[in-house]
Amino acid sequence: MSESKYLISIKGAKVHNLKNVDIDIHRNKLTVISGVSGSGKSSLAFDTLYAEGQRRFVESLSSYVRQFLERMSKPDCESITGIPPAIAIQQNTFTRNPRSTVGTTTEIYDFLRLLYGRIGTTICYSCGNTVRKDNTSSVIEELKQLDDGEKLYICFTPDTKEYNSENLIQSLKEKGFYRLVNIKNLEVSELDEIADKIKLTFEDYYVLADRAVFRNDKETLNRIADSLDLAFSNGNGNIQIIKLSDSKVLKFSSNYECANCEILYQEPEPKLFSFNNPQGACPKCQGFGRTVGIDEDLVIPDKSKSIRKGAIHPFKSDANSPYQREVIRFCIVKRIDPD
Repeated sequence: MSESKYLISIKGAKVHNLKNVDIDIHRNKLTVISGVSGSGKSSLAFDTLYAEGQRRFVESLSSYVRQFLERMSKPDCESITGIPPAIAIQQNTFTRNPRSTVGTTTEIYDFLRLLYGRIGTTICYSCGNTVRKDNTSSVIEELKQLDDGEKLYICFTPDTKEYNSENLIQSLKEKGFYRLVNIKNLEVSELDEIADKIKLTFEDYYVLADRAVFRNDKETLNRIADSLDLAFSNGNGNIQIIKLSDSKVLKFSSNYECANCEILYQEPEPKLFSFNNPQGACPKCQGFGRTVGIDEDLVIPDKSKSIRKGAIHPFKSDANSPYQREVIRFCIVKRIDPD
């Protein structure tokens, strides 16, 4: 690659104090422009290099962003080649909105919010597992890792919020579910037998949706998929698959929650990562990044002073002297010694 492709080349610059200046500046290197006052340093750096680089950069942005950026005239030069988009860092600001940042103004923040909202991963704070929404297809893919011949119980936990014990038992029977699995010993019992013997609360039982022997063939997978759909729809999105070989319980949830801990999380979306949105803003500072409060050490810097001697520093000024007298009157009324 030729040397010229690594250069910013300026020909015939005539901006302010520059008198037909030609200069080549190396890209990807730190270059310092120095000289006496009035020699044209700012004219070269800001009014020529930055003005042209910024002008080309602004042309690539939307019309919404352009209204917030400084408009600079095209510098008086014969030609400028090899210049990339330019950013000038100066000790001034172009907006009074406290919520505006470099990221929001350049719209980079919008892309970052989309990125985090779409590919972000939620980790359960209790067990450390990845939180996700399961479905029949994802469960089938995980079951494909099992060995052929593995015996499975496909179960679900019934929704007990809308039913009492008797109504729930009747509802399960009407849907064709007649067996329960004990969570502690994984024993299968008839629903009628359990209901007659104890007051059923379902806290210690899964409802058995189907029993299957896993084989990685189309017919078996289709049957298991049908059973999974049935369990998901009746279990309020939560199902359990019991492996009889090692008594291990695999838990899945079609809700955005940790299936093991049953902790429900809010699904990632762009507004969760915006400090300008109530759902993403810090509840303490409301997204401003700062809070207004009282610093007791500033209010009472000298704790050895009494109230009458000016312990409350803001009330020592002439403008706030009425507040000082009001405090002393309050002390007298409440029988507090101001000295």
